[in-house]
Amino acid sequence: MAHRRQGERPTDARELRNQPSPAGRGRHIDSLLPLCYAVLFCAIALSVQQTYFPIGDTGVESDFYGELVVAAQKLHGSGFAVANYPFKGPVYSFALVAIYTFVRDWYLSAIVLNLVCAAAGLVVIYRLILRLFGRRVAVPTMIGISLVYEFFLLAHKASSDMLFLLLCYGAVALLVHERFSWVRLVAASAVSALAFLTRYNGFFLPVSAIILFMAVNPWRWTWRRRTLVTLVYAGLFCVVCVPWFSVSMHETGRLLATRNLQNVTQEFYGGEREAEIPAGGFTSTFELIRHDPVYFVTHYLANIPRHIWSDMRFTFELWTGILVMLGIVRLGFVRPRRNQWGFMVFPLVYFLSMCVIFHLPRLSLPVVPFYIAAASALIFGGSGGSQLLTRIYGSRTLRYCAIAAVAGAVLFQGRRIIIQERNYYRRRPLFIHKAAGYLKRHAGQRDGIARPLIMARKPHIAYYADLEYQHYPKRFNGVHDFLAYAVKRRVDYIVYSIIEKEHFPGVHFLGELDVTPGVDRIYTESEIVIYQLADWINIAKPAGKEMLAGYIETLVAAERDDDPISIVNACYQIAGLYSMNGRWYDVETYLETGIRAAGRLTEPGEAGKHTVVLTLSLARIYLYQGRNREGIDCIERIIGPYAGSVQPEILANACVIGARHSESLGDETAALRYLEKALDLYRSMGDDRQSAYIQQSIEDLGKER
Repeated sequence: MAHRRQGERPTDARELRNQPSPAGRGRHIDSLLPLCYAVLFCAIALSVQQTYFPIGDTGVESDFYGELVVAAQKLHGSGFAVANYPFKGPVYSFALVAIYTFVRDWYLSAIVLNLVCAAAGLVVIYRLILRLFGRRVAVPTMIGISLVYEFFLLAHKASSDMLFLLLCYGAVALLVHERFSWVRLVAASAVSALAFLTRYNGFFLPVSAIILFMAVNPWRWTWRRRTLVTLVYAGLFCVVCVPWFSVSMHETGRLLATRNLQNVTQEFYGGEREAEIPAGGFTSTFELIRHDPVYFVTHYLANIPRHIWSDMRFTFELWTGILVMLGIVRLGFVRPRRNQWGFMVFPLVYFLSMCVIFHLPRLSLPVVPFYIAAASALIFGGSGGSQLLTRIYGSRTLRYCAIAAVAGAVLFQGRRIIIQERNYYRRRPLFIHKAAGYLKRHAGQRDGIARPLIMARKPHIAYYADLEYQHYPKRFNGVHDFLAYAVKRRVDYIVYSIIEKEHFPGVHFLGELDVTPGVDRIYTESEIVIYQLADWINIAKPAGKEMLAGYIETLVAAERDDDPISIVNACYQIAGLYSMNGRWYDVETYLETGIRAAGRLTEPGEAGKHTVVLTLSLARIYLYQGRNREGIDCIERIIGPYAGSVQPEILANACVIGARHSESLGDETAALRYLEKALDLYRSMGDDRQSAYIQQSIEDLGKER
């Protein structure tokens, strides 16, 4: 056998089998060191969580409150269904229910689950890197992973990230081994399937495994044996997934019912190209690719350097990112062993698969062990290939350089953890606890509602108040559109807090919903307002049906008595009720009936007032539906003829609406005319604030022209 430098590992599996086992002390170190470090890491993370974070954040933990814990609670209550898992598989729910059996608190159970998975993940990754690169790389890799801020944060948050990471590297550790074992293959296939059934992007595991068996082939098999092992692995993977596929096919008619295609669609066709998305969205990835293959390929290829840069800049501090990039470049000048190449296949395939969606630092965690191992091998050297820093342990200068590089990386990464922890600390939504307590008591006093529905931008309050959750609409054109969305989904409560203000900064009517009949403000604090929607505004509910029937009865009586003012009032009330339910055609019908009745009033002032109010409401309905030209025509019908017969603020509001939608039609001349009319009206009322706002709008529009 050729002479080998001290500490360098053999380059061939056959040679490895002939090596003497490591000394007893080394075995103890490699057993105790990762275990002790993992326990210390978890103790620190748990103390931070228990001391500073009594409630989850409004970022990554929103998935827990809105989806993960909901599915787990239904599973615990024998309510298992595919519909409970729109984006992820069911494995996390089973794990969470198992922890909940002992902890008896869902949020704390999620924290415990992530801490256990983070600790186990550090140990598994240490053992994997130890076997592939040696202790000099394994130790700094384990420490470096724990200092990546997303890893530290997610270790004490409620999410599925740590479980997914543990399952992924458990499978990799079983597959990338010097000696092949059928037992390990079976275990790796099962663990790979569990990772896939935790998150569907775990599909990178079987793809990587097939590349490992067929192309890398660290065991130097014949093609026949490679094919056999591949078929066995793939077959066992499918066997584990079959129960979930069967349930999905039975309940949805699809082998795998998932909405993850929405994320891919958003990456490729969000923003300027959103109009190209077909009604109902793309039905498959292949349909999305076929829509514009050239654009798909160019956008995807451009995402590769973008994601690499984002990983180096946002997953790490810049200094650490530089070390990582140098470590990756080093791989071009060394010759890794076959099993080391096999290990690198997994993060490479995962990285390339994730380039089809937008970059998030936490989604890069499965690649982080490779990044840190590459940087560690750069600094400390590793087995399998020459070291970039030659004779580092024999040169004092190089030894000091290595110490300085590691100290700098630790300092910068630790600093980033502190910064991010402070950011989350400042943004804790602690006000939700008090508001949820009140809401839980209030909802408990309502009769006839098993579990009321609450609409908010984030699901935290629904969890703590024990209510069903409804997400805010992604877009809405005004108060009528917003409330119609809520009523159609049978919402009982609406939340408007600093969270909603942050996401909808320019939508001021959300803080004044109680000016609408049927919407009552029941809770007010500096950070949050809660509204209750009356049952009578929903015509699908008995109270709403009764209210609508009463209005229609009043209208029929008014028409029988030929009483125009009663007809106007009844039509306005019916149209308002229909608008709350999103029944726009019925709204138009009754508003037009009311406008005709208003024209029959004998008193000109009364006729003008009611005509303007009803016509302006009709204009808003047209504009909400995108029928801008019809809406502008309605505004034109009231601005001139009724200028002196109605309150000027009503006309001014109509002018502002006309200006906004004329500009959207590209008619800047008409928009300017409307703004000038609104400015005159606001000045006549002495409203200096609105006058200044309109004046600024006129100047901005003039600059654009």
